Amino acid sequence: MSVKPAGAFTVRFESRQASGALWVSFHDGADVEVRAARDTVSFATSERELTVNNRGRHADYELKLPRIPHLIRVQIEGRDVLVVREGGVLSGSAPTAGPVMRVPLDR
Repeated sequence: MSVKPAGAFTVRFESRQASGALWVSFHDGADVEVRAARDTVSFATSERELTVNNRGRHADYELKLPRIPHLIRVQIEGRDVLVVREGGVLSGSAPTAGPVMRVPLDR
């Protein structure tokens, strides 16, 4: 799934999972991109939000965020787990550092 943000943007995962992780990286494109591995999930999108219906799933996800000046929030069950702007992490702690961050979905 891919969507071009029009200002501040939120990626929402509806639920924690029994297992699975979110692998987050940045790219030079303009779109927020998310892919599920090993499972089928549904998505809902708008210019300000992408919602991942992951209830009852065990998938890993790849999330690519653009290096844009707008604020991007990543939430699980309505709680911020990562807040970024222009490719930099403003808040949230990912257990891995480097070009790809791992955020557990079982928090």
